Amino acid sequence: MREMRPDERMSVARLWWESSMSAPVDLQDHPTVDRLAERLADEPWRVTIAERAGDLVGLLAVQAQDRWLRQLYVAPSAKRSGVGAQLLALAKRQMPDGFFLHTDADNAPARRFYEAHGLGCEADSPYPGSGRPRVRYVWKGSLHAG
Repeated sequence: MREMRPDERMSVARLWWESSMSAPVDLQDHPTVDRLAERLADEPWRVTIAERAGDLVGLLAVQAQDRWLRQLYVAPSAKRSGVGAQLLALAKRQMPDGFFLHTDADNAPARRFYEAHGLGCEADSPYPGSGRPRVRYVWKGSLHAG
């Protein structure tokens, strides 16, 4: 795992798009790869990528000052291989006092993953803009981990 370089934005955006499109949710309003690359350039995120055998297999974007895990995506070909768990463990190290994230309420695999890794689910409001239902997950931090 390493920090994303600026010249990798399109590749990382493509992985983000492919992973999100493989999720079992209705994403009729999903941004394009170009728009995702713009977000990677514009947002105040620290972006870490995971590689395996030279291939990009995951990304983690955190906004540590707000204790917010913004994005965690794994390439469809690398799902259930441990990459997501490694990225989530990195987020826990980067934000040891705890953090929150949002995920689509209909994304059962993501929800099972977060719950299996010690995050608690809270009710939430719909995504701004699209109105799709979302849920908020919280990790309370290493001091509260059991």
